[in-house]
Parts: sequence; structure tokens; C-alpha cells
Amino acid sequence: MASNNLKDISSYISEFELKHITTGDILIEALEKGFITEDDGNIIWASMLAKRRKLGVLSFPEYINLKKK
Repeated sequence: MASNNLKDISSYISEFELKHITTGDILIEALEKGFITEDDGNIIWASMLAKRRKLGVLSFPEYINLKKK
């Protein structure tokens, strides 16, 4: 299951023991497979922030660094 609104799907994830991924996870996978560049990911990220999506960090590179920890 993929969603950025984990609050809406958390009960389904728990009840059915589903694996879930976020848009950030999808973007990292696309980057690793060479489908997008980091710049492309950052443009997509900025576009989502402009639409008031709650992503937790202000940029795709910041998200990548967060995931590396």
C-alpha cells in the first residue's frame, strides 16, 4: 500500500499486516534504478510541498539523507 497520509491507512496496515511505502520511498527507488535524477526528485518534492503535502522535510536530498541514517 502506498500513501503519504499514514493517518488514514494506519488501521488497515495494522489490521491486515500490510507493507506500506511513501512517495519518498518510491522516489528513492526511482533514483536508485536510474529513472530519475536527484534534481528530478527535488522538483517533484517541491511540487508536492507547493500543494501542501506533509512530507516531513523540505527537500528530496534532505529525505535521502534522513533515510541513510
